[in-house]
Amino acid sequence: DGTLQLDDDKVRSGYDHGHALEKRRALAEFLKSVSLVHPVYLASNSPKAHVARAVNSMGLGGVDFAGVLSPDMDYDASTQATGSDNQELIYPTKSSPHQYYKQILDQYPQHSNRIILLDDSLHNLREAESVGIEGIHINQSGRTLEEGLAEALGHILPPETANSMSSGKRFSFSDVEYLAAKNKVDINAISPSVWEQLAHQLALRIQQNADGELRIADLGAGMLSMLEL
Repeated sequence: DGTLQLDDDKVRSGYDHGHALEKRRALAEFLKSVSLVHPVYLASNSPKAHVARAVNSMGLGGVDFAGVLSPDMDYDASTQATGSDNQELIYPTKSSPHQYYKQILDQYPQHSNRIILLDDSLHNLREAESVGIEGIHINQSGRTLEEGLAEALGHILPPETANSMSSGKRFSFSDVEYLAAKNKVDINAISPSVWEQLAHQLALRIQQNADGELRIADLGAGMLSMLEL
């Protein structure tokens, strides 16, 4: 078992709460599926009340998070961690990793668990790594939260590994060449009779719907721009 920690501060700063509802629902379903297998925590430098508001505003209220790490988290003062942190803080943040992550480190011994923090702050990642927590850097222009989760689960390679493989002799891939080749195949694969039948059936469906709307689920992923994950 491993522990996946999602950073609410960084989700808020790195991702727009105004994303389309469909995308937020997809993220919620993804997190729900992950939480069935791994304990998922939220880690934030904000108070718990603010974390709760942010989670609800993002449509993640239905996700069964294992807990929330925050400066005002509940803890037993008599068991506060000591060590490389200069002093014991009443409200520890990620900059005081021995205290801040003590609950996680005590509950999930590192000799038998992988603890991973997803964060868009390199400083926070370095602090977490100082106490043995693995870090995955996510940000708006690079690794997305969904990609970070997929990497943590081992579904995709880390960016540096993927780039190394694509630049070496073992593997290479060109978006442009792929799309050019695919377009040729698609054009040759079109059957006029099938195309006409599709148009006819779509027209019938629109007439049969009371609201005059036609809803289509596109399951294809031929254009690379469609592949967000």
